[in-house]
Amino acid sequence: MPENPELYGMGAIVVALITAWTKMRPAMKKIESEEDNSLRTDLLKRIDSLEIAERSERQRHADEIKAIRQECDAALLKMQLRHERVCTDYEAKIKGFEEKVDLLMDALLETRHIVKEGKV
Repeated sequence: MPENPELYGMGAIVVALITAWTKMRPAMKKIESEEDNSLRTDLLKRIDSLEIAERSERQRHADEIKAIRQECDAALLKMQLRHERVCTDYEAKIKGFEEKVDLLMDALLETRHIVKEGKV
């Protein structure tokens, strides 16, 4: 078998690469694991801050809705009171007009009765 130094060199390089790769693999896994943990920690912090912001925003929204409802309820109550005053006022005016109409009708009927009897 003829000696082929190139083949031996290539074999040595392949063996050296495989050996280096197997020895570096645990260190690479550790680096990946540390990077994953770091990324996981950063993401969890970000999620926590977003959850806090979301709760804060929900509370602010609920407070705004409550304030708007209170304003609407106050405005509605004010309009209802005004409506009741206006209705009471108009009912009193109508009752007064009805009384005047009744008096006028009575006077008209009395005048008509007098005219029929010929007392005028």
